[in-house]
Amino acid sequence: MRFTEAEDKYRKVVGDAGLWPEPRNAFAWFLIQRGQVIEPAQGNAKLQEAVQICQGTLALNPREKSPQDWAATQHDLGTALWDLGTRGGGEEGRKLLGEAVAAYRGALGVRTKADLPQDWAMTQNNLGNALRDLGRRSGGEEGRKLLGEAVAACRGALEVYTKADLPQGWAATQNNLGAALDDLGTRSGGEEGRKLLGEAVAAYRSALEVYTKADLPQGWAATQNNLSLALWHLGSQLEGKEGLNTQRESVDLLRAMVSYQSDDQSRYRLASALGGLAFQLVLDSQFAEAQTRCEEAQRLAKEIGDGIQKSGRDNLVFIQQNLAHALFFQGHYDEALAIYRQYWDKPLHGKTFGELTLEDFAAFDKAGLTHPDLSQMKRALGDLRSKASSP
Repeated sequence: MRFTEAEDKYRKVVGDAGLWPEPRNAFAWFLIQRGQVIEPAQGNAKLQEAVQICQGTLALNPREKSPQDWAATQHDLGTALWDLGTRGGGEEGRKLLGEAVAAYRGALGVRTKADLPQDWAMTQNNLGNALRDLGRRSGGEEGRKLLGEAVAACRGALEVYTKADLPQGWAATQNNLGAALDDLGTRSGGEEGRKLLGEAVAAYRSALEVYTKADLPQGWAATQNNLSLALWHLGSQLEGKEGLNTQRESVDLLRAMVSYQSDDQSRYRLASALGGLAFQLVLDSQFAEAQTRCEEAQRLAKEIGDGIQKSGRDNLVFIQQNLAHALFFQGHYDEALAIYRQYWDKPLHGKTFGELTLEDFAAFDKAGLTHPDLSQMKRALGDLRSKASSP
């Protein structure tokens, strides 16, 4: 009720104020903040109204009339467009994100580092977020270019947001920098990709110097999850024991999250990571540990409820797949075959459990894994495939 009353008062003030930009900007910012937290459909309406108010303010108050008010309007316009763009899909979402980038850049034409350093840093940080989200939705070289610009914008903001003077702004920007570097690193191969992912890990670790579990638990939890993901990506690009140990650390962070906040999301993330780690352990011939990781993942999966969509819960069947692999290479042929047979026709990541099982065995051949029963198991899997494809 109090928000409705506040909104009514803002509307009256704006109506009485006419062309003045300050009350119009204040009302637009109020609508943006409301739009970010209320039910999505209503939130979108508030954000769209904020865009219209900002555009009207810019038409009524050109830059030369009041540059700082004009820049504030551009910044608010960028934020409303960014929120709408991240909620939208397809070409419309990309268009809104592109307009957000343009609005933030417009604001930076007035908010210079020399004259308005904190406003400049805040706008640089937000520009970095918009560029990152636009880069995520763009392919090829265009996407890489946008993500590189996001990294540069965040690093620029850190020239003003120092840990000593503005610790929370510094930590938030380190977190945003880590996200942009992670996205860019996963798109890059070889040494360049590993370097970028290592920098992402370093940025998240820096953020955790301020986002402590004791003082800022929500920031700590979000950054822990982000760091875990970056470590996983880095581990996938490293070879041998170094890669496995990096992914083990990723899993350990998620395990700490489950201990701190045991909900469906945290259990799902950990179960998925444990299952993924198990496959890497199989490839490294660490079959007993792979089995242990799968069994832990199974226990978590049984506790996951409606906080995860059914399709996501169903995809956790891949844990059974990796458990079967670990059992087979430890000599438990019948147990492994029973699992393959039980889930063979289940859909999994756009294919079937059986199709992905055959792909896994091709990966085992490539990795040089051997077992006395390997030929026999391949024949048994071939029989399952034949039965599945017969009318």
